[in-house]
Amino acid sequence: MNAPPVSILSGEPLGTIAPNAVDPSDESFVRRVRDGERNAFDALVERYQKRATSVSYRLVGNIHDALEVVQDAFVRAYRSIESLEEPARFGPWLLKIVTNLSLNFRRDRAVGGPKLSLADAAGEDEGGTESRLADPTSSRELPGAEAAASE
Repeated sequence: MNAPPVSILSGEPLGTIAPNAVDPSDESFVRRVRDGERNAFDALVERYQKRATSVSYRLVGNIHDALEVVQDAFVRAYRSIESLEEPARFGPWLLKIVTNLSLNFRRDRAVGGPKLSLADAAGEDEGGTESRLADPTSSRELPGAEAAASE
């Protein structure tokens, strides 16, 4: 049996937030978060969790990675909520964060190994990459290179 989702801030189950007779707007939740009320952010998490996970899953293709990205997005949103210029647009703002983090995740996963500059790849840097690779003394400048070479 799966455990109910919990708040990333308080650790309390998400379904415990008392609903009002009228569903408050994102703007009112954001204002309450800015006033220090953590439960208000829990309500925003509950409201956008599924949608954010869906957006991330479509971009990264793995539910576990999507959940990780979404958690990171909610943490970033919480930490940056003061910079949100239009509190009524919390949803689109959060989904933009989710989209950007998902694309970054996908890009970082797709590109493996060390990153080369264009000059390194073309062999156009000072002295040329090929000349440094061919010169056995250039590798001795790296820490531990002599020990590795003697093995």
